[in-house]
Amino acid sequence: SLLHILCTMRILRLYSAPALAACVLAACSAPTSAFAPRPSLGTSFWVLSITSVAHAATETATADADEERNLATKPRWASTLRHPIISFNTFLITTLSKDNEIQDHYPPHSEDDNSLTAIRIEERYPGTGDKAFLSKNYPKSEMPPLLMRLGSPIILRLKRVMGLGAHYNDRFQDNGVPWSKRWGKLKHLPKRPLDFMSTSDPVAGVLTRGPFSVHSMIEPETGDVVLDLSEFDLLEPRKPFIPAGGIARVGKDHVTGSFKTISIVFKGKEYQPGSVGYAMAQKRFLVALNSWATLIDHLTNCHILGAQNNALAMFDALPSDHHLRILMQPFVTETTKVNNKLIDGLIKFEESNVPSYTGYKLKAVKSLMKSAVESFDVKYLDPLQRYEMHSMPTNDEHFPTIKSTVDIYKMYLNLAEEWCREFMKGGVDKHSEKYVQKLQEHTPNGIFPLVGINDITELEPMHVARIVATLMYTGSVWHHNVNDKTGPYQFTFDVMPSAIDKDGFPTWGVVMEKRNSIIAASQYRYYVLPRKGGQEEKSIGDILPNPTMKALWNEFEQKLINYSEEVSMKPDNIKEFLIDPYDITSSIHA
Repeated sequence: SLLHILCTMRILRLYSAPALAACVLAACSAPTSAFAPRPSLGTSFWVLSITSVAHAATETATADADEERNLATKPRWASTLRHPIISFNTFLITTLSKDNEIQDHYPPHSEDDNSLTAIRIEERYPGTGDKAFLSKNYPKSEMPPLLMRLGSPIILRLKRVMGLGAHYNDRFQDNGVPWSKRWGKLKHLPKRPLDFMSTSDPVAGVLTRGPFSVHSMIEPETGDVVLDLSEFDLLEPRKPFIPAGGIARVGKDHVTGSFKTISIVFKGKEYQPGSVGYAMAQKRFLVALNSWATLIDHLTNCHILGAQNNALAMFDALPSDHHLRILMQPFVTETTKVNNKLIDGLIKFEESNVPSYTGYKLKAVKSLMKSAVESFDVKYLDPLQRYEMHSMPTNDEHFPTIKSTVDIYKMYLNLAEEWCREFMKGGVDKHSEKYVQKLQEHTPNGIFPLVGINDITELEPMHVARIVATLMYTGSVWHHNVNDKTGPYQFTFDVMPSAIDKDGFPTWGVVMEKRNSIIAASQYRYYVLPRKGGQEEKSIGDILPNPTMKALWNEFEQKLINYSEEVSMKPDNIKEFLIDPYDITSSIHA
């Protein structure tokens, strides 16, 4: 324990009298074991907590000293802290990830959840612009427990002091993920994606199938599949990392019918497979795709512009017994809780997760978000309209993930349309109209383009259905794709790291940051379908308040179950690229 304390102090440069006193106190009170190869979980937690407080009182390092620390390579010190950090993370995840039934969020529990106060994201995270919104408060049913409210500031402080991604720059040269046996207790470890096997063409793979293929577009003039990430080309990450980005072009081999990468253009220079510099250009492109999918599609588009806007409008405009509120409740549950509590850990400080594992300064991260918000087109959330804008076929077996997302979206759309036909026979009611108006106010460039209207007076029930279906889909299916389905790719650090040095390698720090972030964000409670294997939640249909609602939901649920059975019959090399409804979480939560 004393050795661990001294190593911790060495890393944090804590030699002041308060820090020494805190460490001595922790050492004297720590439990001991003659057989323990490292300090106990409790010891590690209290030592890190106390030393972080001491550090806050004595933090006088200059910017130059901080830069020197950031560039230092400390594999010995890093390894000292990896075990207690993993132990503590595992403890938190396994302790807090307990199943709750979704009826906790239904009436009468949600009767007081009728008011959320919207605040511009700029107020909480300066530099992100004033066109996106978060919530100032929580729905009553989503108020974090006391332990979380008290512990979050401590954990954030530890995060700033430890700075894994920024401070541990020893090169990571292994394949895959540095798993600890502890993680295996949480969930099955992800398999290496088929497109990241040694003989595959990873760029052609990610552009045509799998979770990233939904961002591709077909160039009408050539028929090539293209993905443009050149906005990253000129961004300078912190040392020791190098810029990422590029424009990838993939074409179909007319002999074999398979897709092959034609070229990657980075900063105006074209690289073709097999040419000098192509391997690095490929790595730069995949690094940028990793960052873009995480920061823009996942956090900005899905969490904030889609799901959070829906939560703000739903809680503010719809009474708890309103038919639309009842339909959407599973798809909004705990979204505000997650966005209010966890985004701090992503973009609040330089040591927050996104700057840490992307290698970009916080200012650059916020600039990318601001640009994405200002240019946001709500039709991007509707897969049918998105793929039409990108000229992507929606019923082509060569693009299996795109076809799968469309198949499921149509089920969501059918549910919403049948629901609105049943409960809006007299037209759009005032609460539903207010709901759409709130969305119009909070969505950058408006919600009306999604349904092709110019004014609220044009709103019809099927317009409402399209809006509701798209936002339910965004909070569940789209989030599942951009979060869970991307995980195995982003865990393959030798192919798709989140930042690379001049030789194409990530560092231990960014690997640990990315790994821990994905795992912590993948512990769920709420799913669209009842979980397989027994002792799970009831079907959502079982807790709906009237027979008509039950019947409509049960029909929707059966369609998803049937689709899951179709997926299960596919060979593994096809199944990997499809969406299994049993894996779809109902909302953005963790």
